[in-house]
Amino acid sequence: PYYPLSRLYVFEVLKIPDRFNLMLIIPVAVAVGYAVTDIRERLEGRLQTAVPIALGLLILFEYLSIPFEMHPLRISSFYESLAQEQEEFGIIELPIDLHFSDKHYMLYQTEHNLPIASGCISRRPSDATAFLETNSFISRPYSNNEVDPSLTDVSRQMGGLQEEGFRYIILHKAWFSTGQVDRWQRYFPFNPRYDDEDLVAYVTSPEAGRDYELETELAPGIGVIRTITSTACVNPGGVLEVDVAWGATEAPGTNYEVEVALASDDGVARHRQVYAVSPGWPTEEWPANGVAWGYYTMTVPLSLHPSGHDITLSLIDATQRPQDTVATVGHLLIQSMPCSYEIPEEMVALDSLFGTMIRLPGYKLQVEGNELVLDLYWRAEQRMKTDYKIFVHVFDPATRVPVAQDDSMPVRWSYRTTLWGPGESVLDRHRIDLRGVPSGSYGVAVGVYDPATMDRLPVVLAGESQPDGRLVLPGETVSLP
Repeated sequence: PYYPLSRLYVFEVLKIPDRFNLMLIIPVAVAVGYAVTDIRERLEGRLQTAVPIALGLLILFEYLSIPFEMHPLRISSFYESLAQEQEEFGIIELPIDLHFSDKHYMLYQTEHNLPIASGCISRRPSDATAFLETNSFISRPYSNNEVDPSLTDVSRQMGGLQEEGFRYIILHKAWFSTGQVDRWQRYFPFNPRYDDEDLVAYVTSPEAGRDYELETELAPGIGVIRTITSTACVNPGGVLEVDVAWGATEAPGTNYEVEVALASDDGVARHRQVYAVSPGWPTEEWPANGVAWGYYTMTVPLSLHPSGHDITLSLIDATQRPQDTVATVGHLLIQSMPCSYEIPEEMVALDSLFGTMIRLPGYKLQVEGNELVLDLYWRAEQRMKTDYKIFVHVFDPATRVPVAQDDSMPVRWSYRTTLWGPGESVLDRHRIDLRGVPSGSYGVAVGVYDPATMDRLPVVLAGESQPDGRLVLPGETVSLP
């Protein structure tokens, strides 16, 4: 009811309904004064004096302030160390919440006395959050507290923050939802400057030798910090993704490409593919201490002989001359039998694949009262550029028409597929209301689609394509009395 009034000027100035209390104090006080005067005139003798005194004491008791137990105030020792640094610099604290966590950040500011990127004020100017909304790196965490993995030029993004005067990005672990801190720590391929049970702090200007070390130097001044492979097993025609965090100890000065190869046990590369090291940021532009991610997706040829293969990386310079050093970053088993994936014990195992993007190794289905509860255990086959939606249909087997359904992005809209890392498993629960569904037995089907085009990903179950881009859970029926 307050919303339409809030658009009017007087109400807009007050901002929140609680502030009406301040406006009501004076008229209510006048009304109380009239009431006390009336009561006093009806009394006789000493009661005329005693009643106003008693009411006055009651009001004083209402405002009585006495000591009571408080919650202990915990301020990380990291802020004490910041207070000792000589220069002035800014701090970005995450998550950003202008009405909750930012109040705490302002409290911590009384300890370190440094500028912070956000805070809580009563009447915020319209342009107060312009930096948070427009900076390419901070805009996503400002809106949903997630890091944007598509920003592969990590140190260039950090450099932009450093130019604005920010030295540290601080993650407060307790105020992130499950998995968010892990995703931030995965994105930063260098070590934090500080880490305790409450927070972890990263510097905006990581330095080689201090914040990260090269596992392998593949060319002068450039090498691998960290690698993540999407799988250790794949069928011919399947997809392998290799994510590589690169670091530069000095400015490379030339443009390199990276060759990802699958080498058999005799060391011969049986399949190879060349990629830009970090698309959009050629290595010839990297400064010393440059840090970037490269995401490389490879389709394993059908002709490749099933056996074990090493995954190797090497660099090729601008003259197409391969560098001498080759790094082995993983081992891949290529086999014609379906690969097995670890799933929770209570789940039903499946060999199902949606497009080349998402696998469903297992699920759990049960009926709780008037609800169908379906737990889908997804696995990302590769990094995705589309926020896919999931549909679950409870359908009539005779007509194939849904009688109840759920359409949503994974994990109740909280974990979009563009945030999934290759090889990551995601537990996604769907609840479907069965009230109003006629008695009978029904099937259950699952599908994945692009909400922008409504195109469904093709589905393959145990090597067989499924019609209509949906997976009918084999042998599963929902019986309603």
